[in-house]
Amino acid sequence: MDEPGAHTGGPILGYRVLRLFVNRESDEQDRLMFEGMTAQTYQPYADDPRVAPVLALGLEPLDSRGSITMTGTDGKTETVLVERITRGRTVAVLFSYRGYWHLWSMASAATETEAGLNEFTQILIEVIERLHPIELVAANVSRLVRSDHQANLLQAAMYRRVDVVVAGHVRFEFSGPNSHVGRLLFAVLAMMAAMERDWIVQRVTAGTIARWRRGLWPRGKQFVPFGYALTDDGVLLPRPELRANVRQMMLVLSSDGAPSEKQQQLARLGVMTQRGKRGARQSTVDALSDPVALERRLNACAAIWIQGEYLYRHRNPFRELSDMAGVPIQRYDAGTVADMRREMGQTALADALNPAGPAVQMLRAELDADVLTHPDGHGSSRNEPAGIHDSGELQMLCRVPVPEGGWAEPEVLDRYAAYVQRLARDAIRDRPTRRPRPLSKDVEADSVNPSLHMHMLPSTVMRTGAWTKTTGRGPAQARAHIAPLTGRRWSDDQYDYEINIAANNKYAVRRWPVGTDRKDLVLRAKPVAHSERDPEGADLP
Repeated sequence: MDEPGAHTGGPILGYRVLRLFVNRESDEQDRLMFEGMTAQTYQPYADDPRVAPVLALGLEPLDSRGSITMTGTDGKTETVLVERITRGRTVAVLFSYRGYWHLWSMASAATETEAGLNEFTQILIEVIERLHPIELVAANVSRLVRSDHQANLLQAAMYRRVDVVVAGHVRFEFSGPNSHVGRLLFAVLAMMAAMERDWIVQRVTAGTIARWRRGLWPRGKQFVPFGYALTDDGVLLPRPELRANVRQMMLVLSSDGAPSEKQQQLARLGVMTQRGKRGARQSTVDALSDPVALERRLNACAAIWIQGEYLYRHRNPFRELSDMAGVPIQRYDAGTVADMRREMGQTALADALNPAGPAVQMLRAELDADVLTHPDGHGSSRNEPAGIHDSGELQMLCRVPVPEGGWAEPEVLDRYAAYVQRLARDAIRDRPTRRPRPLSKDVEADSVNPSLHMHMLPSTVMRTGAWTKTTGRGPAQARAHIAPLTGRRWSDDQYDYEINIAANNKYAVRRWPVGTDRKDLVLRAKPVAHSERDPEGADLP
């Protein structure tokens, strides 16, 4: 099926798949856009009987929690298993139908973790390494690549494991006598796709900075704090009639009640969801499923109600910059890095800042030499990994008007301020990497009380839904969804067999009579050994 010597190593499945379709749309909230991208990806193959049933599914695979039923062009139904692959906060689904495999995801292909890795790219690389597709299909090159940093990693995997990449109607040969031409053309187009994305991000970020400089609310209408209204001109104005409600909200948040009790009290006060999906309507907060996350998201706006300020910490999208549109990039200083290293240890620090890859990838630092110096002043060993790479953040201090007399009397404000600062101390003690980056000189000079911003968690941390440790959400968890033996098939005279992942993180061997599609019998199961790879060509049980 594949050319001798074309690739090194064998596919983890034990065989190479014919075709892998990659269907990606970066807007995780716009399912209509994803549906359009699905049609664009599969349009050249719409008449293929192995593709038409996939188009008929709509968005069903994205919501599947195990399997979907597909109806072929011949009218026969077949149960298809769907794997959910996770890396950090990125989710992808992988399924196969009659020899073709499909990887779908609503995620960015450029946004990087502190380790400099993109979660979708890491998923795609693992799937490529696992399947060794002869042909990889996407709507265009930008569905695969949106960053120069990630393009290098992805291209290395594709050059080893893929024969042909098809982007729309353009074919790139990665094996054979013309492989050098295909690789060159793909590299050029990948660079152009990355440049296009960078220009978009630059324009959007510069626009956000321009809005902030004009005194407009930079977060937009999807993030309006309770007690405020956003005018058509983009100005955030207080609603004095809600002063009593906001005061009571601060008392509820700073109380010792259970999160679920606080949620019900906040709903009775009229607190609405802050940021629903695009196009969705707001609802009272009692409809939310996570009361703890609700409390943190409200506390992200604490400085607004306490002192009429909101420090917008915008992650720096370009790690090599020192400023953007005149706003300096704030990074952890050498002392903070040394303190975090001393408190957590080098490897633990890397894992905490790296939800997408092993610590060794994180520990190859790109910071200045003084950052790499040990706290004891002796410097770092040549063989010892050094520090972290901090992309930094842009800090924009927004002055927000408050009702006459403030939202509450000083005693209530002080109580609420002490509460959010206590939350910050507890969270930073559990994970030092949550501590805020130092304030810029402009923020320190312009803030009424800069100490509050320095001693409360950044809004980017407050608004994060899960505070589980990243070491539990990293590559080990991803491999639980991409286990080495998953999908392997074999047959005897009576049955077809297939290895799948069971819900209890074990392998399940299923069988069904030859000639039927019903997988109704689990033969045996054993724990998934993520670190073990079956030898190339090893016989199946």
